[in-house]
Amino acid sequence: LAQGQSPTLYLQAEAMTLIPGALPGTVVKTPFGPAQLQSVRADNMHIAKPINWKLANNTIATMYLQPEVVQLTQTPGFNEGDEVMTVYGQGFVQSKREKEGDLVVLLRNWALAQGQSPTCYLHPSACVKIPGLQIGAAMKTVWGLM
Repeated sequence: LAQGQSPTLYLQAEAMTLIPGALPGTVVKTPFGPAQLQSVRADNMHIAKPINWKLANNTIATMYLQPEVVQLTQTPGFNEGDEVMTVYGQGFVQSKREKEGDLVVLLRNWALAQGQSPTCYLHPSACVKIPGLQIGAAMKTVWGLM
């Protein structure tokens, strides 16, 4: 729009259509639990790595998924894999500690000395759930890629 403004759209739920799949970098719900999408092949196969489990030899599995089984979800409360913004930056919920009542959050854009992500133990009030996108990322909408 003029002067760099963005349009504001007000849509009814009936106008929204689910587009299967997601874009690389987003945390998605799969039949195997939350996973981070690594890439999408030309044949629309979604390649993802699980967030909360590893194979017996301590390596991370690679999942090849059809777009219909990959779901972007926004549910009330916090779940494993939810993308969150904290005072320390953007991250995702690795797990919930019910006994302590806090969330285990891994930060995305903050690396320690050997490239590891800091682990934050945060009260849910210190986190805001956000869509699994970063500034400048593309996303699927009912109007196509934006």
